[in-house]
Amino acid sequence: MRTPSERAPSRRRRGRTRVPKQPSTSGTSEDDRIGHQHSSRRTRNSSSVLPPGVMPRLLSRVQAAEYVGVSPTIFDRMVEDGLMPKALRIYSRVLWDVRKIDQAISALSRDDDDDDPWIRQSV
Repeated sequence: MRTPSERAPSRRRRGRTRVPKQPSTSGTSEDDRIGHQHSSRRTRNSSSVLPPGVMPRLLSRVQAAEYVGVSPTIFDRMVEDGLMPKALRIYSRVLWDVRKIDQAISALSRDDDDDDPWIRQSV
C-alpha cells in the first residue's frame, strides 16, 4: 500500500464545492423561480391566450416539424426539396403557415400507396 505522499494526485476539482439544494418552503423550487428547464421543453411564451386545443395559425420551425411528424432537420430538408412551403419572415421570426403546410401534405404523391401493405389494411 502506498503512503499518502506516494499516492497519485486526486482528480477532484479544487475550488468551489457543490452544496446540496435545500428544499423550498414556498412550494416552488429555485430552478422554477429562475426559469431553468427540466426534462420537458418550454415554449418561449408558456402561458397562451389561446383556448386549450386551439393551435396558432403560424408555427415555429420546431412546431411545424412536430406538426408534420418529422424531426426539424428532416423538415428543413423537405422545405429545401420543395415538399413543404417556405417560411414567412415576420420581423425577426421565421414562421410557417399551418394552412400552407396542410396543402403541401395533401399535395404529396400517393402513387406508391398501392404497394404499401399498411395502407391496404382496414382498421
